[in-house]
Amino acid sequence: MTWTTPRNWADGDYPGGTVLNTHLKDNLLALYSPPMVETFRSATLGALTVANNANLLVNFDDEKYDQDWGPGSTGTFHNLVTNNSRHVLPYDGIYELTPFWQWNGTPGAGNATINLRLNSAGSNAGGSSIRGIIHGAERAGSYSLSRAFVAGDYVEMFATQSSGGSLQLSAGATVTGLRIRWCGA
Repeated sequence: MTWTTPRNWADGDYPGGTVLNTHLKDNLLALYSPPMVETFRSATLGALTVANNANLLVNFDDEKYDQDWGPGSTGTFHNLVTNNSRHVLPYDGIYELTPFWQWNGTPGAGNATINLRLNSAGSNAGGSSIRGIIHGAERAGSYSLSRAFVAGDYVEMFATQSSGGSLQLSAGATVTGLRIRWCGA
């Protein structure tokens, strides 16, 4: 099931079952449960060590969900094996992106930064920065932003910190991850 542009009705049109299912039922289900994904670093993958003043690509080896249109559907945002740092946006439109993170220690006098990059091919200098989130000495955080993307764009998350030593990003389903939801065309 996908979103179908609703038809324009004319006087005398008969809305049979197929037409109603396509233009009403399927679209209502699509609105009820839009394409979305939430990925995270599992305990199996473990914490990610980030050296002082280093940019590190965050990989995600597990998902809470990855769904396409409608409840119970299978999505194509994220691949658990190939390029598991990438979150591919399957449709043109507005998406809400929410990265969340937790450090095992405190950055102290330094800063900790989460940077979302568009089409960066795994490089902290590749593609373009969507949003750098500097959260100072705070141990945990999240951020939400909405933006238009083109189908096939992908987003990757990078972490950096300047504590003077190494810090770890924690692992777990509610700790370090990225949530993306399609909001509309």
